[in-house]
Amino acid sequence: MSETFETIKKFIDWADSRRIAITAILFCSLVSPGYLTIYHYKPALFEHLDTLKLLIFSASISVPFILAGALTAFVSFDINLDDEKMIRKVWLYGAAQSGFLLHFCLFASFSEKITTLRSFLLLAVALHAGVFFVFTFCGRVQRWRDLKQKRKHEIGISRQTEA
Repeated sequence: MSETFETIKKFIDWADSRRIAITAILFCSLVSPGYLTIYHYKPALFEHLDTLKLLIFSASISVPFILAGALTAFVSFDINLDDEKMIRKVWLYGAAQSGFLLHFCLFASFSEKITTLRSFLLLAVALHAGVFFVFTFCGRVQRWRDLKQKRKHEIGISRQTEA
């Protein structure tokens, strides 16, 4: 009995709010969309697959979209690849974006607007591509504005040193 309490105490010590939030985001982006997609489009798989295979299959549906979300962050924002914390944030951003978009597609499919798995996947790919292009454009505009501001600042400094 005391061993159980020790395990619970270790979990409580480990589980601060940041870790719980990250775990929730990862679950909602990695397992949940794939699981709900299988449930909606291929419910017979629940009878044939055991739990581990079902989790792996669910994750395999979601992982390409998580990679697309991380690619969006890498391309859109100015990311320093030497900063490990920033890379973790990019992956978390990709997971959050993917989870949100896939759940939106699932909402559309459960409300009887999307009837086939192919249509669901096409909608998900189209939404991810749209987000990619919008964020890439916004990121480039922001970098252009930053560069323009930096040049104005440099010109102002050079004029002050000449005077």
